[in-house]
Amino acid sequence: MKEGSFEGRGGRRAPILGHALMLGFLLLGGSELARADAPEPGPEAAGASLRGSLHLGLLHRSLQARALASASSRREPGGLFEETRGYQSRDLGHPELGLSLELNPARLLGLDSLGWLTLRALYSRALALESRGPGCTLGPSCGGESSVAIDSSQSELRLDLRARLPLIRGPRSGDFLLELGWGYFDFSLSLEDLVRVARRAIVPPLEYRYLSVGAGISQTLWPGLLRLEAIFAYRHVHALGEDALRIWGTRTERSRGWILRLALESEAAFLREGLTLHLGVEIFHFVSLFRGQTSCALGGGDAGPCAPSDPWEPWPEVDGLVVGGLRDPVRDAYARIQLGLGFAFR
Repeated sequence: MKEGSFEGRGGRRAPILGHALMLGFLLLGGSELARADAPEPGPEAAGASLRGSLHLGLLHRSLQARALASASSRREPGGLFEETRGYQSRDLGHPELGLSLELNPARLLGLDSLGWLTLRALYSRALALESRGPGCTLGPSCGGESSVAIDSSQSELRLDLRARLPLIRGPRSGDFLLELGWGYFDFSLSLEDLVRVARRAIVPPLEYRYLSVGAGISQTLWPGLLRLEAIFAYRHVHALGEDALRIWGTRTERSRGWILRLALESEAAFLREGLTLHLGVEIFHFVSLFRGQTSCALGGGDAGPCAPSDPWEPWPEVDGLVVGGLRDPVRDAYARIQLGLGFAFR
């Protein structure tokens, strides 16, 4: 663990993922593997009226921020100095459990002319997420521990409207994809535990709420069996959460993000008709620019007054103007890998 950084870890990831996927295959289709009369692959799942999928995966986080702080606020000699704060997942990150649903209202109503329009909902939540940071020595909440455990959680909700426009017809069909959506991504760290963390290492809870627009392609690689999707989307973040502003600056100027999604999906009719297998990789970043003074938990106002023992450290000021704090954009980067097992209803 680097000085001034949080460390995040997950539980027993490999056994959880491996055993769960093996159990799913055995329950849903293992008994049919040896059947000589296994059904032929049906229509691709992209044409289904309703699809559902259960996902198990790993999420890795890497956050980096540079702060300009004052030695006087920590009762230390000296003037202004720069330090690095961050959060770094261990190994491949923490495990996640997710659920996705895709609905094609037109096909349910028999309106095939509008079958290219679908609604998608995706939800995921961390399993066995644990974070730690160096303990503080200044303030009434400090216990002098070398390492403090921080109660942590992470969840995500995405709602998308997707248009699928044919580009290539035939067995190896290809589609152009357009997406409009809204999302919520939360990486929460307990405030009760954060007040026991050294000031040089404090990273706030972050709640990204965003609107997104994206485009991509969907291409059949093996007719009736394997399909590839690749989508890139821009995210306009319209909220970061009140706790983040109170701890890092109450006047955030702007925030944005992007995501790249790659997915392979198989029509596993050799296991059971309608069954789908999914392998997905996502890389997404949020970039936020924090400005303004912190809001001291014991001081009251948005800009103070702040006592030296207040857990949310005040940024340096000159003539009433904030000259310290997070001068550069904060980059919050994530990488996710998922395995999914689903079913398509036609």
